[in-house]
Amino acid sequence: MDDAGLLAFLVVKPADLPPAPVVRTRDEALARITPAANPQPCVMCGAPAWLTRTVATEAGHRWLDLCRPHRLAVSDWRRTQQPHVPFAETVNVLVEAAESVGLRVRVIASNLEE
Repeated sequence: MDDAGLLAFLVVKPADLPPAPVVRTRDEALARITPAANPQPCVMCGAPAWLTRTVATEAGHRWLDLCRPHRLAVSDWRRTQQPHVPFAETVNVLVEAAESVGLRVRVIASNLEE
């Protein structure tokens, strides 16, 4: 989802977001979300922001601050470039890794075919 699509999905007007630098630093971003620094409110619900990013808009670059639930709600998980790995295969790799260091593992799952 591009920046314009994200803002449209959230129904957020760029003018309602605070101006952001064209190139932001990690420190600038952390200052907006660090609990000790009184994090910015989520643009959607007002809860403390968990993630901040800049978005390019017609009005210039803007800060978009989101709490964890709203960040997850707009994540585009389909963009991953890695193929889906079956659950059973993932479990087998974890069991082999544990056994390679001398640990005994018992997997309890209702269905390993997901």
